[in-house]
Amino acid sequence: MDYKAKANDAKRAQVKEFLDLIKEYPIVGTVNMEGLPTAQLQTMREKLRGKVVLKMGKQRLIKLALEEAESSKKGVKELIGHLRGMPALLFTKDNPFALFKIIKQNK
Repeated sequence: MDYKAKANDAKRAQVKEFLDLIKEYPIVGTVNMEGLPTAQLQTMREKLRGKVVLKMGKQRLIKLALEEAESSKKGVKELIGHLRGMPALLFTKDNPFALFKIIKQNK
């Protein structure tokens, strides 16, 4: 008998969602959400609404999506080394330096 690991459909859908967002947005970044209080997260999401798409997921699924997206967007695979704790991906079309400033102010 040939046993082969079968991925859950929900996990495949999440990897596909990450891939679609990576292809759609020119700027992709990683954030470690570990230890971030919920109130602070909600405040940050409110200030970034409309400018940023923030997606959390399991580290392994994010890694799979980044590896697969390397063929369409060069350099995105380098983000794998920055996945720590509870990782999230940031997607935006805005200036990344202005975005960093907003995030740093709300840290």
